[in-house]
This record gives sequence, C-alpha cells and structure tokens, in this order.
Amino acid sequence: MKLKVFFLTIFFLSCKNQPLKQFTLQDLPVKYNIEIVINGIVPKNDEFELFYFEAPKTEFNQHDAIQKNVVGSKNPQSIKFMLPHKIIPDRIRIDLGKNTEQQSIKIDNITIKYGQKNLFLKMKSYYKIFQQASI
Repeated sequence: MKLKVFFLTIFFLSCKNQPLKQFTLQDLPVKYNIEIVINGIVPKNDEFELFYFEAPKTEFNQHDAIQKNVVGSKNPQSIKFMLPHKIIPDRIRIDLGKNTEQQSIKIDNITIKYGQKNLFLKMKSYYKIFQQASI
C-alpha cells in the first residue's frame, strides 16, 4: 500500500497595487485567537497535526503543534484548530493524517479566522496546481 503524506504550508501574504505599510507583530491587535478550520472528507479514523512558529524561530517542532483526532466519515466534516492566545504565527503547516491505511482524503476548503475576519481558501484551485503524483 502506498503511503501518502500531504503537507500544506500556508503563508499569510498581502497583495495590493499600492506599497505595503511597514509594521511589526507588536503593532497587531491581539484580541482574538486564530482558528483554522479544515472542511473535507476523511474516510477512516486519523490524526491531523497543525504546526506553527513565530519569529525568531525558523523551524517547526512538536512543542508548537496541535493534534486533532478525526473520526472517519464518508460525509464532509469540519476539523478545527485553535491557536493559543497571543500567537501570531509566521508559518503554519498542516499534516493530514498518520493512518497508513487511510484512503484518499478530500479537502474542500480551509478557513483561517481571526475575530470577525475570515480568509477562505478553496482547494479546487490548489488541486489544479498540485496534481497527484503517480508512484
């Protein structure tokens, strides 16, 4: 059986036709926790992990990670990760599953929430870029 491991790194970027205003992390109002919600189908029981790091760190580690047990289902479900209070990460990595007998996992979208603001990432556009490699 082929073991498929998917890594998703999400970068917070801002694109505009105007110059970006310089700011530091201390300038950001830290009123809310950041929540990441993955919507998709996970056929068998599994465990997802979300890794994050803040400057000056440059690598992911097990200390700055959140694990979520996922109950397998053929129906779409939401897997929610809540970052600790006052954490504004430089990088986020999501590891989708440790179950070596897992069938294909289908991710429909990922939403990053901060207070009333949401960043909605539709995975259909990413599937066009990252085709499944035949092994």
